[in-house]
Amino acid sequence: MAAPPTKTLDDLDGVWNLNKRLSDSFDEVLALQGIGWILRKAIGMASTTEQISQSKDEHGVEHITLNQTITGGIKTTPEHRIHNDTWGEEYSDPIFGKSRSRHRRVKISSLKEDDPVESLLKGGWTQDVIEGDELIDGVVESLNHDWVARLACGFEEINGERRFVRRTAVTKGDQVRHLKMVYDFKGPLPNKQ
Repeated sequence: MAAPPTKTLDDLDGVWNLNKRLSDSFDEVLALQGIGWILRKAIGMASTTEQISQSKDEHGVEHITLNQTITGGIKTTPEHRIHNDTWGEEYSDPIFGKSRSRHRRVKISSLKEDDPVESLLKGGWTQDVIEGDELIDGVVESLNHDWVARLACGFEEINGERRFVRRTAVTKGDQVRHLKMVYDFKGPLPNKQ
């Protein structure tokens, strides 16, 4: 289902399913990240649901928590993203290894057209996102596989419908791979109905 107009980058609370038909294949990005063929195929076949909860703390710092469930009801470790533009603690992921991440809001107008990563993140958003001149931005750095993933979240019009989209550009050396993930809005969070 398309994202309702009430869902904005300031209110992403809800249940979102990855729409694999509208999303790019994960294979090239995962290969660049050093993920083996069998695991890439398993990830490509899995269905993913994300419960997103968004809030601000007493200092006005944005927090986004992602609780992800994959095919078969398997829950992954919750991701808690603090949007303060500082590197968080290092963590170990069973698929991606040792990493660290940084999250913030970024002005669309500050992104460079001639940068192979930032140009991917800059254009194609809905008018409300463009007028707000802001995206949710993140960087994940692999500490043992030498890749960096830059991601931006916003809304796009796809096939005439407004959709929540996460764009990712992964770089390793001089190689760059892009991935667009498109989500269906399934409804409010179970504890907020």
